[in-house]
Amino acid sequence: LRQLHADERRTRAGRRGARRSEARRRVRRQHGRSRRPRGRRGDPEGGRKRREYALHVRPLTGPEVEALYERYKDALRRGHIATLRGRQEAALAAYVEAATIAPERVLPHASIGSVYLRMDRPADALTAFGHALDRAPSDETALAGRADALAGLGRPAEAAEALDRLASIQEAAGRHVEALDSARRA
Repeated sequence: LRQLHADERRTRAGRRGARRSEARRRVRRQHGRSRRPRGRRGDPEGGRKRREYALHVRPLTGPEVEALYERYKDALRRGHIATLRGRQEAALAAYVEAATIAPERVLPHASIGSVYLRMDRPADALTAFGHALDRAPSDETALAGRADALAGLGRPAEAAEALDRLASIQEAAGRHVEALDSARRA
């Protein structure tokens, strides 16, 4: 009986190993690699390449995602608090950290643009608002910030276009008073 259980466990382990191997081969094919890059013994670059490949391919698990999301929220919170206290450099560092953790999110990029506007750096603010609008073309905060940055750079015609776009988005959402304000600013 013990021998039967041991044989059964070995068979299951073999099937699991085969499934894992097939999954690895599938991932390698998707990334255009026939096998993992191997470094020579004593070659620091080779080992680093292997680690980067392993981090790139392996999906995050539930606890890792939660930890990353908590780091993102903490960075945003630190940025908001620093902004309220007038510490623009600290706010910028926190928002950049949040944008690094979650580059697909709009809020950190729009916040970076707002901090750059407060620091009187409209060119940098325009770039940050551009990143935010790449992710969400109808984000109202990013559009308003873009208009302010363009006005600060002495480009009133482009600022008016951004404000007109903002007004049309607000009007489509049924917020007519805000749409009128945006249209007046244009």
